[in-house]
Amino acid sequence: SCRIPPSCADIYRLNFKGDNMGYFSPNGYVAPAYYDEPGAGFLKSFTAGTLTSIPDNAFKNCTALSSVKCASVKEIGKNAFNNTALAEFDFPALAVVSEGSFANIPTLKSISLVGIKEIYADTFYNCNAVTSVIFSGPTKIPESMSFDDCFPQLKSFKSSYTEEIPAYAFSGCSNLSSVTIKNVHTIGEEAFKDCAIVEVECYASSIGKNAFFNCKSITSVEMSAKVSTVGAGAFNLYPYMEKPPVLKFNCIGDINDWAQTQFENESSTPMCKNSEITF
Repeated sequence: SCRIPPSCADIYRLNFKGDNMGYFSPNGYVAPAYYDEPGAGFLKSFTAGTLTSIPDNAFKNCTALSSVKCASVKEIGKNAFNNTALAEFDFPALAVVSEGSFANIPTLKSISLVGIKEIYADTFYNCNAVTSVIFSGPTKIPESMSFDDCFPQLKSFKSSYTEEIPAYAFSGCSNLSSVTIKNVHTIGEEAFKDCAIVEVECYASSIGKNAFFNCKSITSVEMSAKVSTVGAGAFNLYPYMEKPPVLKFNCIGDINDWAQTQFENESSTPMCKNSEITF
């Protein structure tokens, strides 16, 4: 365990299981991470007080590192925690992450980001155990990001300020059953194709082609009249069924407002073959 106090000058000894594990080098008093072989598994937890940034590759391949608490960290560099054993992390002030910052962490089960404005396609690549993702800030999802590649076990996604869900972002996330998105402007083409979503609350201005294609678990959809464009097949939930179940659409707003909505498909409605529509 490594705990960095507010002033690094306060560090004078490093102990592990009662043994003095530090030694003097030409650069000062250092820890085993500087001379142990990779994978030795010395560092299991890390706590820092006033640390504001973590550089590239800082903890990469620290395969025993399972706990990190850094209240003041605002920026995390490339591959900083790549291939560690984090079960959770606590960065309340974090604003900037980089490529591969939390990639290849098989033990990470949930992700909650508060002030992050942008992530990269591989920031969380191959985090196979993650089932819940929460973006509480204005997080921008990159166009090339595949949530299925990053989180193949993802079951829940919540976002408060994400303006756009890019095309194909969640396509193939067969375990994704719960999605809550507020203040989203655009849902891209095939964004949620083949997902296991049960209910949809959609207040986007634009819904792309086949956005919810083959999401056959959906039983109800709530949409607002603020929707200006609905792509072809956006709610084609049962493309391979001759007699699909009844799907309930609750269309919020005056029916005259809905008259302004553009439906980009062959029929005059974006709904599937068997729909029950209420205004």
